[in-house]
Amino acid sequence: MEKLALKKTTKPKKLAILLIEFIIIEKIIENGMLVPVLIKSPLSEITSNIVYKGIEIVLVLGLNYFLTRQVIHLKFKITIKQVVFFILSLGYLTIIIKSGSPKYFFETFVWVALTAISEELLFRGVILGSLIDLMIKWTTSSRLKIWGTVILASLVFSLEHLTNLMNQTLPVTICQLIQTLGMGVLLAAVYIRTGSLVDAIYLHFLIDFPALYISQFTTLQSGAASQVSPKLSVIGSIVIAVIYILIAIALTKSFSQQNRLISLKRQILNHK
Repeated sequence: MEKLALKKTTKPKKLAILLIEFIIIEKIIENGMLVPVLIKSPLSEITSNIVYKGIEIVLVLGLNYFLTRQVIHLKFKITIKQVVFFILSLGYLTIIIKSGSPKYFFETFVWVALTAISEELLFRGVILGSLIDLMIKWTTSSRLKIWGTVILASLVFSLEHLTNLMNQTLPVTICQLIQTLGMGVLLAAVYIRTGSLVDAIYLHFLIDFPALYISQFTTLQSGAASQVSPKLSVIGSIVIAVIYILIAIALTKSFSQQNRLISLKRQILNHK
């Protein structure tokens, strides 16, 4: 992964075009070919999602290699804070698992893990990474400009969930758009601050697993998901999104000075 890098002759305009081409081709293959095939397949819903996310990982890596050639930073340093966070998160996951049924654990675990990997590779690894490259190439970085790239990448991440309208109601989708916007900001902040996509992938998994595991268990047991007032759901989603953004702000108080990802990208660009 670390060997993937933009060609020396890649200019900002060319990079922007390559990124747009990447997104268009990825969406055409994903929504125009992959999704229709899986919908018609005899696979169960959760198995289809596992296959879908597995193929999406290969697709993103392939398109990135041939088009954007964006560096995917996966190296990370183990610190005391990370060890403490990992131990606490294991306790948190144990509580979640006990609240559901072990019968559905493995499938849901694989599904959520592949989802976290595929979405982080796409939205933080390629899209956010390319936008940051563009920012560095076009102008000097600052806290405001870095936040601009974060918001733009997070909007793309949020709008991606509009495709869920094919199998769920508009109010539920609106709630997802709101929550994923805030979630995208948080995950982008983590990636920029730590310089490792592994941290963002793990946090993505921790956020998604409880909701999907409990809902999977509840849906399979009752045959239908519980209904919540759309108004309350929207308010709750706004609250959750605000919490995500506040955490992101707390993580990035020294955004223009203390962030590993920007430093790594500057080193790569300076050595070309």
